[in-house]
Amino acid sequence: MDKLDAVKSVFSASLENLERVANEVSLKSAVETIVDEAFEEATIKSIVEEAVEEILSEMSDEENE
Repeated sequence: MDKLDAVKSVFSASLENLERVANEVSLKSAVETIVDEAFEEATIKSIVEEAVEEILSEMSDEENE
């Protein structure tokens, strides 16, 4: 019975470690996804801002003519 309890204890500890690692990997993946999405949004925002500035500049040039 003592050997069985020892084996159960080892498997239980191993399972807890696997769960902890899985949670850490899941959290890391979630953070990476958030960072990637934020970068994409910032890139899109930058492109739109540049386009708006260019359009406003062209409109200003046309008004000055």
